[in-house]
Amino acid sequence: MTQTIIGKFFTINDDDLEDTTKYLKQLGMTFSNGIEKDLFYIELKELPEILFKLEQRGYFEIRSKEAWDIRKISVEGVVLYIRPLA
Repeated sequence: MTQTIIGKFFTINDDDLEDTTKYLKQLGMTFSNGIEKDLFYIELKELPEILFKLEQRGYFEIRSKEAWDIRKISVEGVVLYIRPLA
């Protein structure tokens, strides 16, 4: 069963954003105003173990949000930024 997550970019350094933009252009995606404010729908074949463990511990209930923070998208995959609980 697949699962979809919604993400937006959370940049820590400009290299990640630039690398992601270059990679997405290679896939044929273009962005006239950059990608910082766009939402991305990412379909997962299966829930990664770390996300499963966070879900079991109630992280998503505490930090309910409309979009994940994406740090980078590349040929290796998607890097999410998971903020610590206060």
